Amino acid sequence: MCRFRSERIQEAYTFYRDNVTVTLSRDFVRANGEGGKQAKVLKSLPTLDECVLFDESNQWLLRASVEVTEEKAGPLMQRGTEELVRLKKDLVGFHELALLDRDVFDTRVRAFLDNARRR
Repeated sequence: MCRFRSERIQEAYTFYRDNVTVTLSRDFVRANGEGGKQAKVLKSLPTLDECVLFDESNQWLLRASVEVTEEKAGPLMQRGTEELVRLKKDLVGFHELALLDRDVFDTRVRAFLDNARRR
């Protein structure tokens, strides 16, 4: 599946294992150099032949995640973590995964939150 994501086009493949979602992806930009500063909205998705890889090393991003809808439900969080740990063990020798704290994906500015808590 390919889709337009702001100035980049993402090629992505998604797989499911129990409750774990695994996504392999890589990003492309338009070959004419307009990838970063596009003056107009595209009316159609360019073909991959019209694009170049954003990361010239041609590496794919592997993301594994479990969605927990109730963050206050401790047992659900624990079970999700256990499923990710099982996947990590199964991929030993193939790919090294690191478990990150969910706060890493928080889009709010950390300094602003720290200042707000001090008030």
